[in-house]
Amino acid sequence: MNSTFTREDENDATVDIKEETEVFSDAPQTIERPARPAAAQEAREPETLLGYTRAEIIVLKHTSKLLTEQVGRLLYSNEFEVRRCANGEVISQGRCQTPVNGALNGATGASSEELQKALKDRDLARAEAEKLHANYATLFASYNQVREVANDIRNEYEDARDKLKMAVAEVDEWQNKFLAVKDNANAELERASIEYDELVSNHENNMKGLRLRVKRHDIEIASKDEEIRVLKKRVEELSSICDQLIEDVDLSDQMSQVSMDA
Repeated sequence: MNSTFTREDENDATVDIKEETEVFSDAPQTIERPARPAAAQEAREPETLLGYTRAEIIVLKHTSKLLTEQVGRLLYSNEFEVRRCANGEVISQGRCQTPVNGALNGATGASSEELQKALKDRDLARAEAEKLHANYATLFASYNQVREVANDIRNEYEDARDKLKMAVAEVDEWQNKFLAVKDNANAELERASIEYDELVSNHENNMKGLRLRVKRHDIEIASKDEEIRVLKKRVEELSSICDQLIEDVDLSDQMSQVSMDA
């Protein structure tokens, strides 16, 4: 059975009792999740729970509460009347009260079974809304738990990033030290190479001087040897002359002695 509620602000709201759904002119019939790009959904994946974001869960929670409050205000106020959609017959008008003798207040054209069924459907809808509210609370608690885990992971990531920065700084420091040692070693090697070249050059110069001195000494020695050879020859000649003189002197002495003896 379809019923129409006419409020004092001349806005209509329709209730389909047979299908057990409620449609209000001032509230959306369904709550659709807004489409999001795949990149944004992947980027916000830690902020979702069971396919719903935190904002969507909060919206669903408050929407369910708002629908429940609107149903209560409509059924327990003087702002509406119930009509049949087929012929516009007024079923009930005014405030819904506790049944009196099996009939409700203002139930002029509706049967007691239909009104009882409508109230039963209303209670079922209210129970479903409360169940949905409980499910939202559970989802919100799960979301808080996931958020705490995400915060822990974020803190661990921050600690790891700080440690990585410290490690990078230490590596840079050691690299700077290595470069300094390398530059110092290169400078020492260059200085040693220069000193070695100077020593080699000095050694060659010294060797040249020594060779000249040796050659000069060789020349001097050869000259001395020639002088010695000449002097030795002269000595031999003088020795020969001296021997001859001595022989002559001895012969003269012998002859003088013979003459004296005679």
